[in-house]
Amino acid sequence: FFAPLAKALITGGPYQLFGKSLFSLPEVGLFNTFLVLGLIFLVTITLGALLLQNPETGYRPAGWNSPVQSTALNNLKVDFTPSEMFRTWQFWLLWGIYLTGCASGLMIIMKASPIWQSFALSSLTSGLDSAGFSQIASAGALAVSILAIFNSLGRIVWGKISDAAGRKNTLLAMFLICGLTMLAFNALKPYSLFLLGISLVGLCFGGFLAVFPAVTADYFGTKHYGANYGWMFSAYGVGGLLGPYLAAALMKTSAIVKIREIKAGGEETFRSLLVGDYRRAFLVAGLLCLISTVALLVLKKPEVNKDR
Repeated sequence: FFAPLAKALITGGPYQLFGKSLFSLPEVGLFNTFLVLGLIFLVTITLGALLLQNPETGYRPAGWNSPVQSTALNNLKVDFTPSEMFRTWQFWLLWGIYLTGCASGLMIIMKASPIWQSFALSSLTSGLDSAGFSQIASAGALAVSILAIFNSLGRIVWGKISDAAGRKNTLLAMFLICGLTMLAFNALKPYSLFLLGISLVGLCFGGFLAVFPAVTADYFGTKHYGANYGWMFSAYGVGGLLGPYLAAALMKTSAIVKIREIKAGGEETFRSLLVGDYRRAFLVAGLLCLISTVALLVLKKPEVNKDR
């Protein structure tokens, strides 16, 4: 929703969603676009926050009773402060795993359109004009929209699965799927397979953002959850830098394609586009996800006595 809105506001023109022009917006420029988006976020988040209310101390839903815990579970610490959480190896393992998942997902999210353009341009057997390139670019934009849909669905689907199958099993499945998809990504050059690949990565990425908050609460309690998940979520920020950086740093130019353009006066000009090879980036991201899958096998709740 917001990406095409920002694009339309920066340059002025139609607001397009899923390839359809819905309405036109005036040109406000780059910095004023940030202002408009900021005002939208401020109003909607503030109105939403006004509806929030903390429950009373000791609140329990009607008919709910605390489950009876075993002796082993009674020896586990329930609520960790951030400093206590930092002293557990589970936090650092989860943080690193979260980082790899976010880096892989954001690599595809941030580079989905350029990756598709490179796939499409690398398969050309003849020259390309501006109309042909516009079709390729439009297909890339549509792919980004589809990825966003599966990103959203992943939060619901994997969240529901984690409630039934358990957090650890769900994380294992997501990282395995994401890792295998990333390793196979360079072979997904037909458009239908490319859409399948980005949909799977988007689905898993959405799942990471749904399951890790629950994992943080399960492992470190809810009393200090706001601060604890804030620290856990810092892995997303690092992943947001690492993923696109890896894609750019590990990409190598495999070809240069010239695009023919006809100007208003009939003059023929050419512009060059670099065709990127992202295989090394896909390989690194896929291996990181599979390493995370193996690391998850040793994950267990922190065994810290309550009186410590």
